[in-house]
Amino acid sequence: MHSPLPSLRKTADFKRVFSRGKSAATPLFVLYVAQNDVGQNRLGLSVGKKTGCAVIRNRVKRHVREFFRTELSGIEFFGTPSTAPPSQSVRKPPLCIPGSSENAPEPAFPASGAKRGFRTLCPIEVCPANFDFVVIARAPAGQLPRAKAFAKVGESLTYLLKRLSGSLKGGSK
Repeated sequence: MHSPLPSLRKTADFKRVFSRGKSAATPLFVLYVAQNDVGQNRLGLSVGKKTGCAVIRNRVKRHVREFFRTELSGIEFFGTPSTAPPSQSVRKPPLCIPGSSENAPEPAFPASGAKRGFRTLCPIEVCPANFDFVVIARAPAGQLPRAKAFAKVGESLTYLLKRLSGSLKGGSK
């Protein structure tokens, strides 16, 4: 099992991502991404009370964390990943878009498994770039039906990452 993604905790870190980063939005989420000098990727979450009660807000946060932990396509967003530790055998399957289950490739890291139509391509720890991600959940994220919530979160965040990947390849401000 992969270790959890480190969190953004300080207000100054959030403000830096908001002011220097690039952003994109869907009806469910707003995603801000900025390069950092820390040496690792980090995730910040903001889920307001308009999203729902504490149980719903925590569920949304769990889904977002799980997406970034296991499902983020480092190959597509960050370029070519660095080599994995010798203990892991890494295959580079083609990108599998959520919802396209036809001839879906096997997961690259069987230990993490594939959930609800997504395939793992590159865990965050192996990706060479250092980014801070801030995800702000909008109210409709809390109204997703439980059975399809993870898939919808994944679709939305995958779309946002693809939109932002072109503007960040050259570096951020």
